[in-house]
Amino acid sequence: MNSVRTWVTLAALLGASAVGCSSPDPDPKVALYTSVGWNDDPGTLDAIGYQVQVDIGWPDRATDCFALSPDLNVTVNDRAPKAIVAEGCRWDVLTTFDGFLKDEPITIQLKDGARLLAEATYNRPFPGFDMQLVSPADGTVRSGEKVAVALPEPTFERPVIGAMFYWRDPPPEGVPPFHSIVHTPGARASQPIEVTAPTLTGRAWLVVTAWPYSKSMFGADASSGFESCVITNPELLSGPVAVEVVP
Repeated sequence: MNSVRTWVTLAALLGASAVGCSSPDPDPKVALYTSVGWNDDPGTLDAIGYQVQVDIGWPDRATDCFALSPDLNVTVNDRAPKAIVAEGCRWDVLTTFDGFLKDEPITIQLKDGARLLAEATYNRPFPGFDMQLVSPADGTVRSGEKVAVALPEPTFERPVIGAMFYWRDPPPEGVPPFHSIVHTPGARASQPIEVTAPTLTGRAWLVVTAWPYSKSMFGADASSGFESCVITNPELLSGPVAVEVVP
């Protein structure tokens, strides 16, 4: 995700996307900007999957450097809390949560210690999960043979850039998680995509990328405590689906 995403600043969103959000009192106003995308360079096996990047900001702190609680933290679903440290007069803090591999809602909570300050839930944060495996039905494919997938609707006449196999089996000692890139010349997003399995073997997550790159922006499905809250996710990538490449 880090190499393909152009970040939209939280400042541009303040006041523009207050869907379903309310302002806390007496706590300072706080805004939420969330971005979701595939982690294209995971450092560990547990980091393979989608990333959820959470930007917490205090709009009024940009002009008035008021103190924040040292006990602020943010959580996403069952992930461990991450401390929020806004040094000096910094008015927003970005945190990243890795390894989302289930098509599930996400709930973001901002807390002061154990006290809940704000919360937002997004029911459909990972649109890429709509990609379906076409063949082979069980996902087991021989090296050099084809695996076919269907990209989610709506299907646009977009060229497919290629596919990536993110290897799930533990690599040899000293080798970080890695992926294999497979080109798909002439493939279109409106048709089932055939991908040639690489020479490497093992279990993998298969993802497909298409062009042009774009983002969708949504308000939260449920929220409280945030003055504004919005999520963006790219239409660039579909997947993953589980496959196993065999000799």
